[in-house]
Amino acid sequence: MPVGDFLFVKWRIKSTGEVVEDRVDLRQRLPKDMTDHGLTFVIEGNQLYVYVITPKVRNSDLPPNKKTSSSRYRETFEIYPTNELSR
Repeated sequence: MPVGDFLFVKWRIKSTGEVVEDRVDLRQRLPKDMTDHGLTFVIEGNQLYVYVITPKVRNSDLPPNKKTSSSRYRETFEIYPTNELSR
């Protein structure tokens, strides 16, 4: 499947009824080769976090190092709002 250029997410904050949306430009944030990689996101209030999940296995005895549960088993990098891959 081709990798998209943008991720658009729209959600409602239940406690306030506020509708929030965010559009992330993925073109400069994703690895050049996304083979065997995944993309996931987490929403906390009005903040969106986007992660790249690599195929590299991680020690599952350690607690997840990111906000996503995928980081318990695989090396995971935050690409939005910060971009750990460009460092």
